[in-house]
Amino acid sequence: MLLNIGMNVSIPLDKIIAVIGWTETEGKHSKINCMFLKDINKKGEVIDTSGEQTKSLIIADNDKVYLSAVSKKTMEKRCRRRGF
Repeated sequence: MLLNIGMNVSIPLDKIIAVIGWTETEGKHSKINCMFLKDINKKGEVIDTSGEQTKSLIIADNDKVYLSAVSKKTMEKRCRRRGF
């Protein structure tokens, strides 16, 4: 099963390690989240599918982090609909 994370990018559900909310009320201002993103950016492992507004980060087991304009809650709903 695939999870569409926006911009016609889909990730196999079994490859997703974590989805982190990145809105004003979630992880955007978390110091550790910002440090993590800065570190992973240095390694060139970030794939930006968010366009202009990042709402979530998806950590995959292929050592990649995806930035998505799709919210964490929306992804959760999509996963539940697929029985995951």
